[in-house]
Amino acid sequence: MMATQLKENTQTDDDAFRTEVREFLAENFPEELEANLLAGLKIPTNEKPLHTKWRESYRCSGLGTPNGPKAYGGSGLTGQQAKILK
Repeated sequence: MMATQLKENTQTDDDAFRTEVREFLAENFPEELEANLLAGLKIPTNEKPLHTKWRESYRCSGLGTPNGPKAYGGSGLTGQQAKILK
């Protein structure tokens, strides 16, 4: 879970948020998927455990629904943080 998700919209330092997202991706995004994306390959429809692990970590972080309220599984980011994430 990302630290931002634990705070009630108190994250005001955009640079700190960028760093947090980069660290999350470095720790959680599988190298195999990164290589596929950089090569322009689509993610296969037959999901491997690697894909499942990434999807679950992304879902748990709340980043999949950046503007969604925390009560419904979103991350409750500010508008600027949602733009950074994109």
